[in-house]
Amino acid sequence: AGVDADDPATRDSRGHVPADYTEFLLPDGLQDARIGVPRENYTGYSEETDRILEDAIRAMEDAGATIVDPADIPTAGDMGGPSFQVLLYEFKADLNAYLDSLP
Repeated sequence: AGVDADDPATRDSRGHVPADYTEFLLPDGLQDARIGVPRENYTGYSEETDRILEDAIRAMEDAGATIVDPADIPTAGDMGGPSFQVLLYEFKADLNAYLDSLP
């Protein structure tokens, strides 16, 4: 993370970004947290990624979180409509503009 001169949201953060976010973590920060794991549409594509997810779930559980598994999102598969087409168009244009700005 850092400052992007073309991004108003980060431009003003210059000099205010901590070098290491871990100083803000609390050892018992996940106690009483309830974390849902949406599996449908997000898992099953890569054994390595699924293993990393399982390790992260175990770590959060070991740190005191209550894991709701699965906590699937019924509309997660609906991302193919008109708004997705707009996203794809804008992403391409913005990515091309970014790549054009590189030296």
